[in-house]
Amino acid sequence: MSLIKNLLIWVHLLAMAGVFGGFLYGRLVFASADQSYQGVIHALLKITQFFIGLILISGFALFYFQVQNSFQAGISLGEIFKDGVTHVILTKLVLLIAVGAFSGIGSKKAREENYPAAEKMWLLALVSTSIAVFLGVMLRSI
Repeated sequence: MSLIKNLLIWVHLLAMAGVFGGFLYGRLVFASADQSYQGVIHALLKITQFFIGLILISGFALFYFQVQNSFQAGISLGEIFKDGVTHVILTKLVLLIAVGAFSGIGSKKAREENYPAAEKMWLLALVSTSIAVFLGVMLRSI
């Protein structure tokens, strides 16, 4: 179980780094977006959306392991959700869902060749990812 949990943590961390790097690179590509970069933009959107899926799946699994460990320690479900760590995890979940939404809207705008709107969506996704990364770092230090 410990090996699976550590593997999930590493998958989660590397996927977060991939999403953050993808959005950061996307921001640079959008600064000079024209027809020649269209293939790069679409490939980058697909890769970041894959990483967002990995983040959500590994995050759900890690939260499941946390709940199972709490149950084994004799903590009730109500007390688990009163815990501050759980509130941070749920806030991070909401932010990551927002990242997926911003990325999807940005992808649609990029397909429509509305690059300024797509750039704004990617910038919002980058900010949301940055906050989620900060919350994750805060969780690891608790």
